[in-house]
Amino acid sequence: MPIKICVFDAYGTLFDVAAAARTAAQEDGFDILRENWPKLAEIWRLKQLQYTWLRAVSDAHTDFWEVTQNGLDYALEALGLEQNTALRERLLQLYWELGAYPEVPQMLTDLKSQGFKSAILSNGSPEMLAGAVDSAQITEHLDAVLSVQSVGIFKPSKRVYDLVGEHFHSAPDTVLFVSSNGWDAAAAAGYGFHTVWVNRAGDPIDRLPWVPKHILSDLTGISNLASTILLTMNIDMIRAAAERGKHHIRRTPLLFSEPLNDVTGRQIFVKAEALQHTGSFKYRGAFSALSLFNPAQKEAGVLAFSSGNHAQGIALAARQHGIKAVIIMPADAPEVKIQNTKALGAEVITYDRDREDRDALGADLAGSRGLTLVKPFDEPLVIAGQGTTGLEIAHQAKSHGVSKADVLVCCGGGGLSSGIALALAHEAPDMRVMPCEPQGFEDVMRSLESGKRERNTQTSGSLCDAIVTPSPGEITFPILKKHCDRGFAVSDEEALTAMAYAFKYLKLVLEPGGAVALATALFRKNELSSNPSIVVASGGNVDGEVFAKALAKLDTV
Repeated sequence: MPIKICVFDAYGTLFDVAAAARTAAQEDGFDILRENWPKLAEIWRLKQLQYTWLRAVSDAHTDFWEVTQNGLDYALEALGLEQNTALRERLLQLYWELGAYPEVPQMLTDLKSQGFKSAILSNGSPEMLAGAVDSAQITEHLDAVLSVQSVGIFKPSKRVYDLVGEHFHSAPDTVLFVSSNGWDAAAAAGYGFHTVWVNRAGDPIDRLPWVPKHILSDLTGISNLASTILLTMNIDMIRAAAERGKHHIRRTPLLFSEPLNDVTGRQIFVKAEALQHTGSFKYRGAFSALSLFNPAQKEAGVLAFSSGNHAQGIALAARQHGIKAVIIMPADAPEVKIQNTKALGAEVITYDRDREDRDALGADLAGSRGLTLVKPFDEPLVIAGQGTTGLEIAHQAKSHGVSKADVLVCCGGGGLSSGIALALAHEAPDMRVMPCEPQGFEDVMRSLESGKRERNTQTSGSLCDAIVTPSPGEITFPILKKHCDRGFAVSDEEALTAMAYAFKYLKLVLEPGGAVALATALFRKNELSSNPSIVVASGGNVDGEVFAKALAKLDTV
């Protein structure tokens, strides 16, 4: 199920619990806190949490305000300040009026604009929460403020997490639960929520049976996470992507050639995605993702990793939406793809894919510039965009009287294959989707055979650079596993020969990675059914030197 509700812990997540001590330390009369307010805030918070845990396991529930006072009294005594009643009173007053972290109002605004419900689920008493929400001026952004007081036990009791479903009549897998407490996020994950740990301090992960699904350093990425990363793929997302892109995405032709039919021994159709904008299917996913950027994301810019085709798709879609694009590309990517990406206005940063950590480089850039990462395949809105190819295949094949077919798809991380498979499962369920990869990099084929995600031992060394990935995606593989048949792998030489066939019989220019599906139809035809084959020719961004190698094979085809 898609995420529908974002539920937040309150203290430490939305509200800055250190603010009371920090503010008091700056006020006249409390000079004693100037140096040690961080220590007081730390002890106060730790004892506050410890007391809730002990009361929960001891069945000795009390109001959270009492727990808060008890924690403060311990902290004051630990620092030799227990006699300072004026300080105690001021700290409690400030705690009642805690402000929100700076990013909270915009984050909640973004969630609301995207149609998500937002709520608080907290150990705090209703009165405390009302005061904090009012002080932070976020009342209008919240659909509910839920307190444990109604069930008489503190987190991480299951009865507390039950409150969300009882209030919203929702299943756990429609909820994104966000907490700054690692133990809270872990327990919520065990309950069945999608979870985010907001790890502001950079603490290690708690050693518990469950772990948070995602870890962020603050709340700025929550709205994007809710709307993209955690969305469960479904046919409605693909149809929505098609609607958003109907005036932008090119409806590519489904080509056929009688001489090519004779070569393969069956009816063969070629979905010419090499004729898509920027020369590959990648524009579909890029446009789908960027079309839902909120104003803050558009202002900051987009970040993408790519060997070239995703880069160009992102660059063009970003230009069309007025968004700055930064692309991290491997240094060994074809020069034509690097230059084309730059020509579309993107900033290109290259890296050594065998020696440098692409993800670490991207994290540094995203953090320092506030960029939103759009992944090349393991991103629901990208998969949805690629899935529009499947909608077109179903409609175009039907016009040729074809309802059963082997659909051969060039495959790297699985974004195109999974999107097409999901679309066809609904629109043409008698078609079998088969991912096709370069030999030596057939991680999806091996994953389908083993039933679990397999990894390649190397990440470079194939002419089919566009579809060389370490492993199928976390999001794409379950879709592939559910909706795809077996996989295939072909050699670089077979891919080059397929390029020659495409040029000779279809006048279509393909790159090696975009020709592996056609190579499968040509060189693995005895392993296919007798049904027609629909080949997705995924891209045509090829260097002249490589294309010349393919053309040299024309005399043999």
